[in-house]
Amino acid sequence: MENCNSSTSAAVHDEMKSFIEVCVTSIASLMYCYFISFNLSKGKTRVISLIPVIILFTLLPLRLHTITLTGTTGFFLHLASLKLLLFAFGRKPLETNPPIPLTLFICIAFLPIKINHKNSTTKSNYENQEDPTKIQSENKENIANLEHPSRKSSNPPLNLTVKCGFLGLLWIIYQFRQYIHPKIMLAYYCFYIYISTELVLAIASVMAWASLGLELEPHFNEPYMATSLQDFWGRRWNLVMSNALRSTVYLPMKKWVSSRSAFGSRYATVVAVMGTFVVSGLEHELMFYYFGRLRPSWEVTGFFVLQGLVVIVEIMVKKFLLMKGITWRMNRVVSGVLVIGFVMVSAMWLFFPPVLRCNTVVRTEREVTAVVESLKGSFNVLNSFVKGK
Repeated sequence: MENCNSSTSAAVHDEMKSFIEVCVTSIASLMYCYFISFNLSKGKTRVISLIPVIILFTLLPLRLHTITLTGTTGFFLHLASLKLLLFAFGRKPLETNPPIPLTLFICIAFLPIKINHKNSTTKSNYENQEDPTKIQSENKENIANLEHPSRKSSNPPLNLTVKCGFLGLLWIIYQFRQYIHPKIMLAYYCFYIYISTELVLAIASVMAWASLGLELEPHFNEPYMATSLQDFWGRRWNLVMSNALRSTVYLPMKKWVSSRSAFGSRYATVVAVMGTFVVSGLEHELMFYYFGRLRPSWEVTGFFVLQGLVVIVEIMVKKFLLMKGITWRMNRVVSGVLVIGFVMVSAMWLFFPPVLRCNTVVRTEREVTAVVESLKGSFNVLNSFVKGK
């Protein structure tokens, strides 16, 4: 038993050592971006200077082996890479005039946050210099640009405390998985991923709030209340990554397609939407590779391509109805059930098989147990030291 505990502690120690090395390397890379790339001209020159950093950020998660640290680190580093692409072309949030402090530069690059310009009482000088009409115009451009945004509830039905309790309940249910039908377990994984992802992003928000004193926008906007796939993917699910992809993929691609005489603005939205979902699918394939180091099956990419196709159908139907002057809308309850049902069924078909092949949930359970055992061991050593003294 002691040998098992010591090997577990050693594994946790080695993983934490690798994690610290990854963090130090990442921070040093952003310091390079801040002090060197900041002084280079925007465009091609700055892009060339940032390519090694983006490649490094793609490879660093391979230094880790646990699901928890690999997934969290991979997400943060990928988000930083997207923000560095915007920075290469002189775009916010990292490109500012005057430049923001180094610590704020690093925090904004790494943490999955979007500063709430409207309500924040600690806005910096560079934020106040932005033209408010321009901000309003840019914020209207998103994947769901044909639908009025859903209002965010100031008192959401499921607050963070309830979600923590719900995650604990899911963990208890998982202990009885051998008695539950596999199809029901796939539905279970849908809820598990949503709750655990939101809690991880909420912790990052608390870190940003504690260190920067900024009021932050939510990362999820009650996705279970979505009334369409446009609403779900564009305004409710993982808003941080949605906004990042909008700025780095959707808007540039839409602008490029609109400028081509062969396509014109008529197909710009359709091409940009599909391109955004394809990129999102490739991102998830990379993340799953981090988890299992298995050859990609492209099922996850197929899942996001399917979502993109249905979103395009929604866009075309809404345009057609708008042209005909038809204002009919489906009942919110009915549309909500159809949307969540479609996402869950398609996820069971294409998204969760790779998750199960990576043995994600079982490995996460083992990792949590290993950390608990390691903490117990450290506490026992400390307790023995205090008693002996």
